[in-house]
Amino acid sequence: ESEIMMSGVYRIENVELRRCGQSFNFGRYCTHSHKGGDMEGSYVKANSIHHSFQRAVAIHDTNSWEVRDNVAFDVIGHAFFVEDGTEKYNSITGNLGVFVKPSSALLPGDQQPAIFWAATPNNFWLDNVGAHSSAHGMWFEFNEMTSVDPGEEATCPTGHALGEFRNNTFHSNARIGLRIYPRWTPVMSDCNEFSAPFPQYLHNLLSYRNGGN
Repeated sequence: ESEIMMSGVYRIENVELRRCGQSFNFGRYCTHSHKGGDMEGSYVKANSIHHSFQRAVAIHDTNSWEVRDNVAFDVIGHAFFVEDGTEKYNSITGNLGVFVKPSSALLPGDQQPAIFWAATPNNFWLDNVGAHSSAHGMWFEFNEMTSVDPGEEATCPTGHALGEFRNNTFHSNARIGLRIYPRWTPVMSDCNEFSAPFPQYLHNLLSYRNGGN
């Protein structure tokens, strides 16, 4: 397991991580940026993460982190995980996730795991592949409002815009390729229900041979 807490430099590259993560121990993931803040210049890149007992990559209250060209195989729970809804401008690019399994030790949604799961869309999702999940390839599951630490400003992920979404592929998953549930209604000002709609574009999505679509 590798983890950074409360900012710093986090770079892990060309490493094999196996049998990592600790089931039933919340927050213990194979790679994890926990409340890292601005992590520009840090990355998790070109790693093999397999036979994980709990997640592959977790991004929590972290911005501008690079998660690139990793392979996650045989993972319990959501594999590539954007946790709270406060995360923004992270680059999740060129990753492959295969074969994720449900967990009863994490969030309720982990009983229907997704290879890519996010509590906000406000990141860059490029050239990823998710296949052979026991449920979903990718799941956007947004809260109406984030819970934040004292002094921080709340945001409303259901109203957030995408950073970018392009060239992602989801296939051979048991349920849905890309699931957006329960709601996503992006607006120009995210916490203002009377704000104008903000159209979003998901470019070149390829989704096939999934149970639900």
